[in-house]
Amino acid sequence: MMKIYLFCRDKTACVGRYLNTLMCLAACILSVNAAIAQSMVSGTVSDETGQPIAGANVIVKGTNQGTTTNVSGEFSLRADPESVLQISFIGYVTQEIEVGRKVSFKIQMKPDVTSMDEVVVVGYGVVKKRDVTGSVASIDNSLLMRQNTPSMSQALKGQIAGLNIRQTSGKAGGETSVILRGMSAIGKTVQPMVIIDGMPSNWTVLNNMNPSDIERMDVLKDASSTAIYGSRASGGVIIVTTRQGEEGKNRITYSGSVGIRTLAHMPRMMNSEEFMQFVKDANAYRNKSWDTDLGTDDLEYYEAGYDTDWRDMVLRMGYQTSHSISLSGGNKNETHYLSFGYLRENGNQKSDTYERYSLNAKISGKVLEDFTLGGSIYASYATSLGGDGEMLRSAYRLRPWGNPYNEDGSDRFYPTKRQNGISNPIFDLKNSKDEVNRFRAMGSVFLDYKPVEGLVVKTNFMPNFLMDRTGQYRGTWTKNNKGTNPATAKAVNKWGLSYVWENTVSFNRTFGDHSIGATGLFSMETGFDEEYTGAIKGLTYDDEYWYNLGARTDITSLTSSLEKSSMISYMGRINYGYREKYLLTVTGRWDGSSKMAPGHKWGFFPSAAVAWRMSEEPWIKNLNAFSNLKLRLSYGVSGNNSVGNYESWATLGTTVYNWYSENKYVVANGVSAKKPNKGLSWEKSYEYNIGLDMGFFKDRLSVVFDWYNKTTKDLILSRKVPSHQGVTSLKDNVGSVRNKGIELTVNSVNVVAKDFTWTTNLNFSYNKNAIVDLYGDKRDDLGNKWFIGQPVDVNYDYKWIGVWQLGEEEEAAKYGAKPGQSKYLDRDGNGKLDSDDRVILGCRTPKWMGGMTNTFTYKNFDLSVFIYTRQNVQLQSGFHNEYATEWTNLANNAAKMNYWTPENPTNDWFAAGFKDSKKGANYMDTSFWRIGNITLGYELGQKALKATGLSKLRIYFTAVNPVTITDYEGWDPEWADKGATGLPVAGATYMLGVNLTF
Repeated sequence: MMKIYLFCRDKTACVGRYLNTLMCLAACILSVNAAIAQSMVSGTVSDETGQPIAGANVIVKGTNQGTTTNVSGEFSLRADPESVLQISFIGYVTQEIEVGRKVSFKIQMKPDVTSMDEVVVVGYGVVKKRDVTGSVASIDNSLLMRQNTPSMSQALKGQIAGLNIRQTSGKAGGETSVILRGMSAIGKTVQPMVIIDGMPSNWTVLNNMNPSDIERMDVLKDASSTAIYGSRASGGVIIVTTRQGEEGKNRITYSGSVGIRTLAHMPRMMNSEEFMQFVKDANAYRNKSWDTDLGTDDLEYYEAGYDTDWRDMVLRMGYQTSHSISLSGGNKNETHYLSFGYLRENGNQKSDTYERYSLNAKISGKVLEDFTLGGSIYASYATSLGGDGEMLRSAYRLRPWGNPYNEDGSDRFYPTKRQNGISNPIFDLKNSKDEVNRFRAMGSVFLDYKPVEGLVVKTNFMPNFLMDRTGQYRGTWTKNNKGTNPATAKAVNKWGLSYVWENTVSFNRTFGDHSIGATGLFSMETGFDEEYTGAIKGLTYDDEYWYNLGARTDITSLTSSLEKSSMISYMGRINYGYREKYLLTVTGRWDGSSKMAPGHKWGFFPSAAVAWRMSEEPWIKNLNAFSNLKLRLSYGVSGNNSVGNYESWATLGTTVYNWYSENKYVVANGVSAKKPNKGLSWEKSYEYNIGLDMGFFKDRLSVVFDWYNKTTKDLILSRKVPSHQGVTSLKDNVGSVRNKGIELTVNSVNVVAKDFTWTTNLNFSYNKNAIVDLYGDKRDDLGNKWFIGQPVDVNYDYKWIGVWQLGEEEEAAKYGAKPGQSKYLDRDGNGKLDSDDRVILGCRTPKWMGGMTNTFTYKNFDLSVFIYTRQNVQLQSGFHNEYATEWTNLANNAAKMNYWTPENPTNDWFAAGFKDSKKGANYMDTSFWRIGNITLGYELGQKALKATGLSKLRIYFTAVNPVTITDYEGWDPEWADKGATGLPVAGATYMLGVNLTF
């Protein structure tokens, strides 16, 4: 027995040394045991052909201990016998191997075909991604959860090639427009058809859904894909699948965030000193006394040093919060899902607020061995609050030295005597109100029957209910009522009910080298909308809003309406595959709509697509260049019935007549008739699409390329008719529009290391839009600015080429101008400006768009950066129209511009005091690059999670639109054409959030 002797001078010191010695000894023993327990293990990792894989990750599961394979596929690391090795590499199935007593491993990876076997929703069924023959793009829930945006427009913007989503104001709740593959109509916007869990819907409903409730979205682009939806699919189709239960124990998930909305893109207005100099320069230019346009109070307030920031009185730092909680689970016989969501946005204008509640519930289960019964409901209630748009407009227009308060400290209604038409915006903030309430509920009840293998019979009944109420109130003390007129109010109530009953039969079987799929559909759809509107003036009390329209002196408007429509559809589709290399899809749909004229109610929409999986050919495989190569070719016809329910009918309306009676004219109400169009029928789009899908390096790099040519014919336009028929125009099928373009999507896995990964998603789209024909006479329509051979939405006007300068007096005089005034292009050189000098200046939709997302992970951290752009787009600036053009009206404040004076002979902007009625300088390039989203997250590791009882915990920080790069100096370039009443304020949003799973 070994003895250890401790020499010490006293008992206490001896005990201390003894304990220290024991601790050191214990540490040595533990170290020895650890060294004995852990041993060096090694091995090789190869692919399915036996070739070594370099860069594969090999880690000890549940720890940070790991390594990567070298160029020969070899690895070595320490692990104890109870450890589990986890081997992973992009493009291959992750493997887990118990160490046990082995010290050497030979591991062969299996290809991960998940990406190719992933199912894509193509309407009335799904197909594997490898078998898709048309042009389809998909986004799953991972993107929506990572970005945590409050609306679908923000989540989808810049993410899908060819999908043009444009926000049209800075209002809370997000007003947007969406176009897929160019403008396919004239005089209106044809948006993609939206299908939510099988129910036909629209973009507005989708944009107001809770993104956390959406599992995936599949965008059908070409006519081969969209023709399956027939008469409403010429603008493309967005298929939305909401989340549902999965087999397994009940799981509770919570997502929440809170953040702020900052102001940005606030164009500069003149302060007191700048505006006083502007007034002096304007009157010097007009040879007038500098104080001509000033009132006595102007000089008094200016000399007193007033410099009021009127915008600050009605704007604020915004606020945003969202919360979503869900329960999901099930077993082999039943699945269920239930979620609740809440969102609140306080916009940057003090009266601007948006609030949304949502509910999603689904359940399905087997009632018999071959029968599955299920149901679902999605409901949302949203409230949008606002105020008079004039408040922001007044805040921009008021002179900077105006006094907002009376001598007793109360609010002053007219801040300057010189501006008696422009009131203090604080009065509109306090005494006006706009409120919109929207309730939506859609659901389904379905029954599946599988009598034999491969055959499914399904019936699905889907009701849809909507209820909207809009209220508007303007008190006496508002700009509209000038502080003297009685209060006004308006209420609009609308409700509607529709349903779709679909019955489908589908069959899918494989016979040797042949695979066959067939789908048949019979569908009925009907619905109605009722609307009631009442507007009054002279409310008895100013605080009753629109809830007591009877307490009034006058009724200014009272209307009601009822509209009904119905549709019956038949569809058949066949999918055929040979040896999984040669694929064919043929579809035909017949739609009958009540909107069309008798004899023209039915439309037939056929399509066909073929695909060749070239990567399955031996001579392609021998190249060792492609992991995937597929060529696609499609042609199809889709339709558009976006026309009023009664455009083909003869209808009656009210009108006003002037009668001459008793030596005076008397106004009388009468009835007018609308001429029916007995030939009104469908718009139809005919589209070719050629696509190429490529994969390289085990699909670490994938490329999808599409070229399309879509011609839309028989456009529904208002055509002029001889006035002796009693009407001047009617809706008819005339005109044609063509869209050509290319789309490119690239996904790459750039780096895969032990603790670090980097992936990139890139998309690009280019579209060329042109009017092919209008009224059949090959003539342009100058009144509507429609030109054959040119895009639908061109800007056609006088071309501003700068400012007349000193020394150009003689030349300027020919055009009735002088130095300091705007100079325009004299296209025909006849020495005068007339309508023949107008030219096509640009286009209001971008020529090309793109988006790129880079995602990085390092251990438990993740970072994604999303950038998108809209290029070659021109809008007439609403800001400059209102505040940089009307410069003869010196009563209002002006934009801070580098304007012309004799001492500052610039070409940037014309002289103060000059009113440019042509407004040609206001057509501006509004192209931009924008960092749309930056998200930094951290996910708690498995060891730390065990102590919390959670299965997942992730915290993140997100910045939305933090940086915009543009030459445009007005409001946000995305909605530069908006005026101040359109609530153009914009900014960035910064949020902190958490994702929990129990």
